[in-house]
Amino acid sequence: MAADCFIDIDTSDLNVQLKGITKGGLPDWKIKDSFDSEHVVNSGRVSKKC
Repeated sequence: MAADCFIDIDTSDLNVQLKGITKGGLPDWKIKDSFDSEHVVNSGRVSKKC
């Protein structure tokens, strides 16, 4: 299953840990701190282009 929506989070002042690399070759980060809406910089629907 794939995601339908996404959010971009500014993690510059948050505690994060690298979980691994995605199938697309991008880093997958685990956010260890709580965050609120001020950290969300973008959101939207995922494009389902095939």
